[in-house]
Amino acid sequence: MESNTLEQIERERDDYSKTVIEQAAVIEELRRRVDEFTDRLVAQAKLPVPEDLLEMDIFGMGLSSRSYNCLCRAGYKKIRDIYDIPTIKELHIRSFGEKSILEVLSAMRRLGFSEWYDKMINNRCAVNGKAYKHLK
Repeated sequence: MESNTLEQIERERDDYSKTVIEQAAVIEELRRRVDEFTDRLVAQAKLPVPEDLLEMDIFGMGLSSRSYNCLCRAGYKKIRDIYDIPTIKELHIRSFGEKSILEVLSAMRRLGFSEWYDKMINNRCAVNGKAYKHLK
């Protein structure tokens, strides 16, 4: 009796894990589509960067807690603070690795800062010994 219950629990756990993995893939695909759509809109409009967006708190970027906390600890409070950095190397912050950098790049691109994103990627900077030229 216990064996059947344990097997059932393991099957349910496996089904749940598969569902979570599938949902993560769907979310990633949606993010990719949003990035593409944003790029098309920005390319069509070529609008100047709105000042009010630059003055927005980085909390509005939708970053993970880790990325947000690392940026705050390093003194990046407003989107302008990130927008004004000359290279990705400026984001060399303790506990702020490749995933966090990619997250910030993606968030800036999503917010419509495609030119900034392109500038950062074209610099082909290395952070923590890793080159980000594969992002393009």
